[in-house]
Amino acid sequence: MKKYYIGIIFISAFFSQNYCAAQTVFTIQFQDTADCNIAGLAEIENGYYLFTTERPQNEGWYHRVRKLSTEGQVVLSTDISFEGQNTTLMPAFINDSMIWLVGNTTPLGLDKGNVIVVGLDNLLSQKWIKEYPNKYYTPWFLQAVPGNNCFYYSTDALDNSLMDRNIFVFKFDLHGNLIAETVLGSPVYNEILFSSTLNLAKDTLVLTAGGFEYSPYPLKVVKIDEHLLTSSLSVLPAFAVYYNNMVFVSNQDILFSGRFRHVGSSPRDDDMAVMYLNKNFNIVKEKLYGAVDTVDHPAYSKNISFIDPTRIFCGYNKNQDPLNLFSANLTWFSLVLLNDSLEVQWERFYGGDANYGLWHILATSDGGCLLAGTRYDWTTQYNERDAILIKVDENGLITATGPGPNLQARDAIVYPNPGREKLTIESGPQIAGAKFVLYDMAGKTLIEKTLNHTTETLPTAH
Repeated sequence: MKKYYIGIIFISAFFSQNYCAAQTVFTIQFQDTADCNIAGLAEIENGYYLFTTERPQNEGWYHRVRKLSTEGQVVLSTDISFEGQNTTLMPAFINDSMIWLVGNTTPLGLDKGNVIVVGLDNLLSQKWIKEYPNKYYTPWFLQAVPGNNCFYYSTDALDNSLMDRNIFVFKFDLHGNLIAETVLGSPVYNEILFSSTLNLAKDTLVLTAGGFEYSPYPLKVVKIDEHLLTSSLSVLPAFAVYYNNMVFVSNQDILFSGRFRHVGSSPRDDDMAVMYLNKNFNIVKEKLYGAVDTVDHPAYSKNISFIDPTRIFCGYNKNQDPLNLFSANLTWFSLVLLNDSLEVQWERFYGGDANYGLWHILATSDGGCLLAGTRYDWTTQYNERDAILIKVDENGLITATGPGPNLQARDAIVYPNPGREKLTIESGPQIAGAKFVLYDMAGKTLIEKTLNHTTETLPTAH
């Protein structure tokens, strides 16, 4: 059988951008000696970024907190661990002088979880630790939300029966004192926590969850007052299950996101779903983003972020392997800028040389965006993902790199490689009208296609 080597060229018919003042951009890969999960990402008002990860060690998981300058330099770093216990923490509240982390510790070999709150000063030194033992068993999803001089911590976990999964909600003051707690759920259905947020008045905690009662819809909205004393339940008529974010844009408009799976599709087809809800949690507008027959998976933790609601950043994983954490799939981070009508202004892709997993995106005060995730190169690493942090400008561009892969912001990507049966070309609307040309190694044109749509599929069997 003859082998043919194919070259691919994009010819842009028209491409221009309006740029503001130069912004700080960077790419950093943290090549620690253990697998990693991304725990948190935040911008601190005095000009720093906070980046937190959790990693395994012989005595259990530990938490690493890094403080970075806006230029991407690590200025402070500290590790938090407790002997003989697994530790999972996340940022809960941040101001100029303190950082509050909340999460749980679990003794090795046991399932009983302790709620823990850690206070750090601005030099990342531990000021105090508060521990509340034996609160639940085997927690799954954890959420932390800042409030008015307080913060909330929620998780779904087993109760003392070890049979029924409920949602546990805790409220803390800024001294780490537990001031209120409640348990939500039904004795019949296991509860799963999908997201948590506060309304604009910060007097109601809003959770999205599943399992409270039977209905044809998979999602429920649970509203809890600030004292955790009363709650109400509403149906959310959306099929974007798991990996949800909910943000109040105003008292009338709510931005909601999650994973939309096309049931019965073969090959599997997942999309990133973003929608507006009204104050009654009914869908006003809904959009799906992604290519046909491709797993386009929302960023696992925070996948929508904005400062200006007319400029909404949306982040998802392109071409993800849904069945294998340490996959050989070549994947990309995809970052989309949406306007307030959820129309795509531009889309850019980062990666394609390894398996990337996007966890958090964060709109930054300079108009750009931070992307935090993992990078796994199956040819050199053995079940060990490195943390990667990418800062792009307001146009999604990278004009400088730091330690790690020399990533570029791609306006278009082509996959799979090799494409024996077909090629999928994805491109942002910013290069609509660009021309795709496929040549053989002798320079003969095999395929020529003008990109009038953001996704084009071309047969290549010939």
